[in-house]
Amino acid sequence: MSWYHSDWPHRLPISVDRTGTTGANDVTISLPTTLQHLWDNVDTNGEDIRVTDADGVTLLTFDLNSFNRTNQVGTLEIDGWAGPDSEHGLAWLYYGASGKSTGISAFSPSSAITGYITPEAPDRVLQLAPEQPGAANPRVIISKQIADQILLYIPVSLEFSRRARGDYQGQDSYEELKSYDFIVTDAGAAQASMVAEASVRVVQVGTGQLYIRVLVKAGSSGSYYQGELLLTSTELRVALRTFEIRVIDTVETTP
Repeated sequence: MSWYHSDWPHRLPISVDRTGTTGANDVTISLPTTLQHLWDNVDTNGEDIRVTDADGVTLLTFDLNSFNRTNQVGTLEIDGWAGPDSEHGLAWLYYGASGKSTGISAFSPSSAITGYITPEAPDRVLQLAPEQPGAANPRVIISKQIADQILLYIPVSLEFSRRARGDYQGQDSYEELKSYDFIVTDAGAAQASMVAEASVRVVQVGTGQLYIRVLVKAGSSGSYYQGELLLTSTELRVALRTFEIRVIDTVETTP
């Protein structure tokens, strides 16, 4: 089942930057005060919280630190999560069930990496059609100045997010997003300086639609780059989304 259990009506995606990480690691996630839906529906002491792997059903061991629903603060800690190696990984936080015994397991995080729950409304959305790996001539083109940093939101297509839409439906055997990786290339060569890994996040809006948020930086004037978002499902199916980035200089004329 792609949804943990019908008793849990709500969930939020947790994005974890594992681009420089392999194996099992502890993860710490600050729960933002802006997660109003969470704070309005979670149990007083967080007894109804559950955390799962990207498949939406495999329970992960977690702890809550300094959790206070009234003050809307707290830290979620995941114990020894073996997420995808060298990619951005996804986990799920479930909440909103009633009358549940606590799922919390106390532990002390060691060498933890950071996870994020990112509440925000997408601004500049790129609608990208599926592309075959190595496809030329992306259909979508964006332009930017050298100094611009452009924040882009790329929708995750339905084949990876069917269970992210709405409440539990009693459906099973659906794929979901497991990991994602964003790079910028120039003639096939990766341009690491144009990607802010810490800004690459999975974002969920009120409708349940998932987006991958990316930040494009720098680049040489006159060069055409390719942005590539690689999506991997829980069934290890891969989809590629590409777009072209044109970096230009502002031309100033003398009166």
